[in-house]
Amino acid sequence: MKPIKKPFTLSIYSLLLVIVLVFAACKDPITPGPCANGHDWSEWTVTDATETEDGAQTRICQRDNSHTETRVLHATGTAGLAYTLINSNTEYGVESGTIMSGAVAIPAFHRADEDSPYLPVTEIAYSAFMYQSGITSVTIPASVKEIRNLAFSLCSNLATVTFAENSQLESIGDEAFSSSTALKNITIPASVKTIGDGAFMSCSNLATVTFAEGSKLETIGFQAFGSTAIKNIEIPASVKTIGSWAFHDCASLTVIFAAASQLEAIAAQAFYNSGITAIEIPASVKTIGIEAFYGWTASQTITVLGHADKESADKAWYNWRDGCDAIIIYNTP
Repeated sequence: MKPIKKPFTLSIYSLLLVIVLVFAACKDPITPGPCANGHDWSEWTVTDATETEDGAQTRICQRDNSHTETRVLHATGTAGLAYTLINSNTEYGVESGTIMSGAVAIPAFHRADEDSPYLPVTEIAYSAFMYQSGITSVTIPASVKEIRNLAFSLCSNLATVTFAENSQLESIGDEAFSSSTALKNITIPASVKTIGDGAFMSCSNLATVTFAEGSKLETIGFQAFGSTAIKNIEIPASVKTIGSWAFHDCASLTVIFAAASQLEAIAAQAFYNSGITAIEIPASVKTIGIEAFYGWTASQTITVLGHADKESADKAWYNWRDGCDAIIIYNTP
């Protein structure tokens, strides 16, 4: 009688148990990565965001604590700001809301509630903070691409405007900071291409305007810096147009054009009644409008590069010298 072979039941069960244990483990035994049988997450640990600093939510897999998940909680900005969805509901514009005084921090991102996605804040709205005389400072994040017309006009106590590093700002709108009389200095981000009409007009204490290194500025608008206290300004090489009345009645102004200037046009009355001691017009200039240097006296000097004599310059720039008694030196570089 042949012996009866025992079934392989025990061996099969053992094998299945091994397979179950392997797949229950947190890590794939072959390729490290997400839990093969799903994460067993802990509760979220929260570091709250502040007005100006990001926070975070973090949770840990209880099967393998080397697995973590972190979500950024973006800085909230100053409480009371109001937001409007723009650009097909993909971005936010911001305005003052209930804020009437103090320091204002505009956030780079905003979400309507905890269940909504964060979207970038890219625009400071039309007349967003106009007439808010109690505001003393504003911090503008790198995400903002446009400051619209009249955004900070007539903010009489606005003394400090700070742009975040790596600013993406492209345009400063018409009269955006006009008559903000407490403003004494400002640094314009390199990304800005346009300074609108009257953007800083009648900022009567604005003494220092600095353009960040690598400036892409192309246009300085009509009356952009008129009736300010600017003492020294270096116009970036990228600027092609200086608008009418741009620097009118700037009593203490010194203007330098950066090397390799691409300036093409100086519009009518651009330097009307300015107290500039001496200015050198780049050879790249093709047009100068009527009365561009009106009110200049014999104590002031204009050096013209690109024209050898008065006749050549007058032929190119009709009536540009009207009302100007400055000493004019012609020079072909």
